[in-house]
Amino acid sequence: MKKIFIVEDELVFTEYLKRFLTQRGYEVYSTPSADEALQNISAMKPDLIFLDLRLDFGQITGEDLLKKLRTDFSEVKVIVCSASSAYLDKCREYAAEAYFNKPVPVRELYGTIKKLID
Repeated sequence: MKKIFIVEDELVFTEYLKRFLTQRGYEVYSTPSADEALQNISAMKPDLIFLDLRLDFGQITGEDLLKKLRTDFSEVKVIVCSASSAYLDKCREYAAEAYFNKPVPVRELYGTIKKLID
């Protein structure tokens, strides 16, 4: 079973996305904190991380986490989302596999996930 780690601080959207992906056969974990995500990635070994670049919880920003993922966990696929398209250049700079503006079109996101890890 493929593992997806959602790092997102909008809890209603996170719960919806977790349910949606779990029903499609993925093992899904989540946290609203980049700090907590960084602490758990090594043990969890996710196939894909869905990352909000503008996180409000913790010491580490979503952008910091993306940089760290690219240097220390380059095998993990990363899909980035943000309410601002200003982050698109950061996604390119740190080689995120995909980028979505909020609100995220869940069916399109699902299609991207399938291409990346199935």
